[in-house]
Amino acid sequence: GIYSAELINGTWTNIRPFTYNNLQYSFITPALTPEGKRIYFSSDIPGGSGGMDLYYCDRHGNDWSQPVNLGPLINTSGNESFPFAAKYGKLFFASDGHKGLGGKDLFYTQEINGKWIEPVHLDSTINSTADDFGFVADSTFESGYFSTNRLKTDDIFSFSSPPVEFTSCDSIKENNYCFT
Repeated sequence: GIYSAELINGTWTNIRPFTYNNLQYSFITPALTPEGKRIYFSSDIPGGSGGMDLYYCDRHGNDWSQPVNLGPLINTSGNESFPFAAKYGKLFFASDGHKGLGGKDLFYTQEINGKWIEPVHLDSTINSTADDFGFVADSTFESGYFSTNRLKTDDIFSFSSPPVEFTSCDSIKENNYCFT
């Protein structure tokens, strides 16, 4: 199940179960959006595509809306889990049902005008033929972490991508349009 708690004076208190926890099903790997208004999670509740599916609930005051399945474009007959809700609306997740390099691979999607875009497979600088999962990054995507078992144990790897530097650039030139 999923639980929340508050850290008050160094002590975790007010531990509360997620509204939809159910002993018959798994509710795992939760991720809040940066503003805290939506929670993503993975579950095997009935009505999914098979295995573990990704769902979300929106916060309304102190309550959460009913779970919404991300649908068949995102969820497969395999397992989708480990969501990470990044700034600018990107949702990273792990899947062993989408075509990848092998095992679980990392993908991202984004909701645009109420529809999810086709999942984008992260390239081989992150994904491997082993299980790759649990992606998190800072707000600028310049550094982050992901989990993998490519060394035969579950390990946490870090990554950093220095900002792109533009050198030897021409100054902006005026457009010269030609119409027929």
